[in-house]
Amino acid sequence: LDPWNVSGRVYQNVLKDPGLKSKIKIGSYKEGQVMLGNQAAVLSGANNPNAGKLFIEFLLSKEGADIIVEGEAVYSFITGYQVPAAAAPYMADLSKINLIGMKDWVGAQKKFKKTRNLWISTFK
Repeated sequence: LDPWNVSGRVYQNVLKDPGLKSKIKIGSYKEGQVMLGNQAAVLSGANNPNAGKLFIEFLLSKEGADIIVEGEAVYSFITGYQVPAAAAPYMADLSKINLIGMKDWVGAQKKFKKTRNLWISTFK
């Protein structure tokens, strides 16, 4: 059960302690999953904007995405992207999950504390 999209962190922990592999299972909700993305940008006024643009292009390549996915255990939303074989058992297959976009980030943040406390009290 991965309410905070951190199933990729399982991979990093299994690398540290291989015995965890048999104890941890990855799943998602049948209704769908809100996925939180990671952002990257070249900021206006950057000292080396061309280097920044090249770095962003690298992150959006298969090679760059593989490095980030394996090293940081986060998801890539590149269309058609396949997770590297080493990390795949520890990450949900996004092609089989109903991904739900979040339309109101500000409104969601206002409800965060109450919702989190309810979740904790229900599943503790």
